[in-house]
Amino acid sequence: GVMRLEVVEARDLEKKDIGFLKKGSADPFVVVKMGGESFKTEVKKNTLAPNWSETFEFFVDYPQGQKIKLQLYDYDKASDNESMGYVELDISALASQGIVDLWLPLEDTKSGEVHVKCTWFALSSDPKDLVVAKQDHGEQSKDLLANAALFVKLDCGKKLPIANKVKRSTSAMCKLTLGNKTVESQVVEDTVNPVWDEFYRFLVFNAKYQELNLEVIDSHKEKNIGVLEISLNSLIDAQDMSVEQPFPLRDSGYESSVVCELKLRALVNRKVKYDACGGEVTSVTEIGQEEAKPQPKTEPGAEPTEEYVKPVPVAEKVGSEEPQNVRQRKPVSSPAVPTPESKPAADSKPPDSKSTPGERTGEIELSITHKDNKLIVVVHSARGLQPCDSDGLADPYVRMYLLPEKSKSARRKTDVVKNSLEPKFNETLDWAVDRNEIPKRSLEVIVKNDVSFFSRAKTTMGKTVVEMSSLDLEKSEPKWYPIYDEPDDSD
Repeated sequence: GVMRLEVVEARDLEKKDIGFLKKGSADPFVVVKMGGESFKTEVKKNTLAPNWSETFEFFVDYPQGQKIKLQLYDYDKASDNESMGYVELDISALASQGIVDLWLPLEDTKSGEVHVKCTWFALSSDPKDLVVAKQDHGEQSKDLLANAALFVKLDCGKKLPIANKVKRSTSAMCKLTLGNKTVESQVVEDTVNPVWDEFYRFLVFNAKYQELNLEVIDSHKEKNIGVLEISLNSLIDAQDMSVEQPFPLRDSGYESSVVCELKLRALVNRKVKYDACGGEVTSVTEIGQEEAKPQPKTEPGAEPTEEYVKPVPVAEKVGSEEPQNVRQRKPVSSPAVPTPESKPAADSKPPDSKSTPGERTGEIELSITHKDNKLIVVVHSARGLQPCDSDGLADPYVRMYLLPEKSKSARRKTDVVKNSLEPKFNETLDWAVDRNEIPKRSLEVIVKNDVSFFSRAKTTMGKTVVEMSSLDLEKSEPKWYPIYDEPDDSD
């Protein structure tokens, strides 16, 4: 999901800048840390009761066990910033509450409290929720606060322009920009059909008008070889607000394209509880209650009134409650990207179709030859593949490496054939390699099931390694190669 955290204000902070008259003040600011992300508020000069009212938003892969740390500092231009205390928030407790508005006492300091507001957003593939999210966020906030998230799988490029005339290839990378966030892919060397297979995510402020901009760049010449603009509005009308397809490049080759999978998800404020494994419970209800009001202030040094009870950190306040309607299940491993939904596990097969490591799981038909200083592999078809999806089918494609090299520049892949256990590929893959090098090489062939990048499903359907030294490369006759069950790889 997505956490929105507003650092509102603080009060009764410890004096740090002791002047000649011993009055004392401070120049406080807050550093917010969650996982590998870090945010910082502005510095407020000469105050022990600063008001920041700054909002930060960040993705949370799994709430269970994660914390947000707010560290307050006194800014000092001449020396190191001095700590003014900190507080930690339990994200699973915040997600359980849905909306939290609290004054929290600072730890590791003599005095001080900080006022925070937290809102937890689940991810929805229903476009109706996207409309609700826009209304809930208000008219003025649409340019400042996110109401959706975009998940991007950058798959591969097809028939990119040749930038290196000598090698007749390209060393391509992609630059993706949405709003003020830009990310860059790795460089895939010396191929016009690069395979990136990388994942990105962006917060979206206005899905109706924003665009994802993609540039394909040859890294050696630092030259733009293709551009693409994708309107997020086009995803709203797509099924489940998701699209997977080749996108033709502009200012590029005649047939140049980039294959991407895009998923738009609305941010929906729901009350979500999590079990000990980090999974959602079966009961998810809309929050109807109003936000809790901040406790009344007291003068520094004054005793609290009877009505005022000093708050405890969120982890203590709500973390001790027993979750209701928690679904009991076995622990699952965490994927690299948060998952709004998941595809049925690939190993959920009928009893008579289960496979164990090393067991034969099908065959693949290949023609392999060497011509014009290139190793050429024609991937014809596959047969006898094992079902991976709940409908008893799969979405197979073939990925290959010319070993011993296993970098992205040595990777090749076919297109996906949907809903088939007898796929016909009829695609040609090639590598620039000298004939004398061929006997030292081997070809790793992996048949994979294409699943959503939100899915935890097993994706490897079978694998084999073809030793080049055993082949007669003068002949290019098709041959069937058995493939065997393998654990999922991390490539």
